[in-house]
Amino acid sequence: MARRAEARRAATPSSPEQRARRRRILNAATDLAVARDFDQLSMTEVARAAKVALATLYRYFPSKTQLFVAILRHQIKVLARDLPTVAPGQTGAGAAADLLVEAQRRLLEHPRFAMTLVSATNAARGEVFAEVVRLDEAFGDLILQAARVSTPTPADRQAVRLLVWCWFGVLTMTVNGLLSAGAGESDIRRATGLLLADLG
Repeated sequence: MARRAEARRAATPSSPEQRARRRRILNAATDLAVARDFDQLSMTEVARAAKVALATLYRYFPSKTQLFVAILRHQIKVLARDLPTVAPGQTGAGAAADLLVEAQRRLLEHPRFAMTLVSATNAARGEVFAEVVRLDEAFGDLILQAARVSTPTPADRQAVRLLVWCWFGVLTMTVNGLLSAGAGESDIRRATGLLLADLG
C-alpha cells in the first residue's frame, strides 16, 4: 500500500495580532463559501477578502483543504458553546440526536456552504487524513458531552465514531438533494437511537 503524503504543518499564531489575522482569514473564507463552491474558491481570493498577503494565508493554512478543515473545527467549537438544553428525563441518545439535528439545520441554512464543507472534508480524507481523524474525534467528543458521558468506554467511542460517519453520510445525501431535510433529521434520530442505545 502506498504511503499517504504528509501535508505541511500550519504555523500556530503566537501573538494577539496573529490570532486576529487567523480569525480574519477564517471569517473571510466562511463568507466566501456561503456564495461559492469549493472548487471555484481560490486562496488568492480568500487572501484578498481577508486583507492579508497570500504568503501569510499559506503560512497558517498550507492548502485550501486545510483552511476548510479549520472552518469545520470552528463550527464544532460554536456548537459546543451552544449545546441544546437537556430536557428533564431526556436520555443521552436523545440529547445527542438533538445536537446532530441542530448541526444539520445550521449547515442547511446555507446549502452552498454545507456543500463546500462536504467537498472539503472529502478532499481532506485524501490530503490531510490525520486532521480529518482529529476532526471526527472532536465531533465525537462533543456528542459524548451532549449525551453527558464523562468517562466513555471503548464501545462508547466506537458507537460515537460510527454515528459521526453516519451523520456525515446523511448530510451529504441531503445537500446533494437525494434526501429531504425532514427525512435526514428522521434518519439521524433513528441512527442515534440505534447506535447509542447502550451509551454509558
